[in-house]
Amino acid sequence: PERLVNVTIAPDATLADIRSAINSANAGVSASILDDGSGKRLVLTSRESGQAQAFQITAADLDGNDADGAGLSAFA
Repeated sequence: PERLVNVTIAPDATLADIRSAINSANAGVSASILDDGSGKRLVLTSRESGQAQAFQITAADLDGNDADGAGLSAFA
C-alpha cells in the first residue's frame, strides 16, 4: 500500500538539517550527505530493497518562487 509522509523543512535549513528531518520522519528511507568532490549532495535510499519499496519525492518551495535560491530552491 502507498504511504504518504510529509517532511517539513524550515526556510533556513542546512543540508544536514534536511537529512535529519528526513531520517526522523521514519519514512522508510535513509538520508545521507555525500561529498562528491564538486559539492555536497543529499542521497536518499530505501531502507528495504525491491520494487515494492520504491519511493517518490515531491517538493514545494513555499515562497512560490522555485528558482530564487531561497528555501528549497537553494538546494536545487
